[in-house]
Amino acid sequence: MILVDLQQTAIANYIMDHKPRSGPEMLTEWGHGENEATELERMRNMLLRALISYRKKFGADYGDFILCCDSNQSWRRDVLPFYKIRRRTKRSESTFDWKTFHDTFAIVKQEFREHLPYRLTEAEGAEGDDVISVMCEWNAGRPKPEPVLIYSSDQDFLQLQKYPQVAQYDKHRDRFLKCENPVYEVRELIIRGDDDDDVPNILS
Repeated sequence: MILVDLQQTAIANYIMDHKPRSGPEMLTEWGHGENEATELERMRNMLLRALISYRKKFGADYGDFILCCDSNQSWRRDVLPFYKIRRRTKRSESTFDWKTFHDTFAIVKQEFREHLPYRLTEAEGAEGDDVISVMCEWNAGRPKPEPVLIYSSDQDFLQLQKYPQVAQYDKHRDRFLKCENPVYEVRELIIRGDDDDDVPNILS
């Protein structure tokens, strides 16, 4: 199975698709100026192209997709109110039209759920990361686990290589990510915290 965090894939491709081709004065135009139908078509086509390319490259070895999605509210914010607070602040100050992105993505996600032959899954209170982690654990407990490819550059997934059938591919660097000691990896994350997500270390 190929596990894809659909929202993160959409964000990465959507920003690149709206990136100004020239001139710093165009920075304020990211995500603005398109009508709703045009934005919907762009995102739909962009994600379909991405998924088709992933399937062509890895489908023979890893099988079909499972599209993993965020729910509207993460359980982490109930435990840690400041979770990703700086990221949220930056987005609120950004000139990029995040509202258009999220509204458009919600429509495309529902279309994919209803019309694509791929499984799309989300769980209330969970992020796409959580879904990917649970799928890896579930697969490892099956009588005959199948090979799993996590299609992501997020190094938080390295810990999942504790399951021998799990591999991870980083599209941006065009390489597989290897982790020699997944147990050490997760312990280090717990001890050091995660500055990008505003998760404190054990001394905080």
